[in-house]
Amino acid sequence: MSGRRVSTHRGTLWQALSFALLLMLLSGVRPALGHERAVEIFREVDGQFEIVVAALPEKPRVGIVHFSVTPLEAATGAVVSDANVTLTVRRGPDRRPIVARAVNTPAAPQFYDANITFATAGDWSMTVEVQSDELGEATVEMPLRVDDQRITPNAAGAYILLGIVILLVGGSVHLWLSSRRARARRGPDPRVRL
Repeated sequence: MSGRRVSTHRGTLWQALSFALLLMLLSGVRPALGHERAVEIFREVDGQFEIVVAALPEKPRVGIVHFSVTPLEAATGAVVSDANVTLTVRRGPDRRPIVARAVNTPAAPQFYDANITFATAGDWSMTVEVQSDELGEATVEMPLRVDDQRITPNAAGAYILLGIVILLVGGSVHLWLSSRRARARRGPDPRVRL
């Protein structure tokens, strides 16, 4: 009898998974890509390339910033989908640079995406290097202003978390005490032997 129950649950599980898969396929679920909301912050022609840089958020802030680079053929405006794209950001000449390789995907070959984490606000410079077997190399440099975060961590979040933890622990203790009182009113269970 227990074997039958397991197979019934297994069948229900397969039905649920099949339904979820069918729902995903029919609803047009697609991956979340950062370049779809990124805003163009820089455009320049160098050699045979026109390089377009977009960022999310539009005004870079301390933390993770998503960059999307679109290399175009300058003469025709055609997308270059077989390039190697490298982003280098630095804050001052004597500071160590941050280097990130931007990569594209088969779903969006025109966008080369990279995430860079900025630890401090200030004036930075970004160098974008693009290399392609057909068109050669191009390098552009742009200034980049990184602002402080709009919302900074403060004590209010800690107080809210503490309040939630107190409510959860208090509720659990209340339920435990209530069940003990109810059990004491009923008396000992005659089925349980000590």
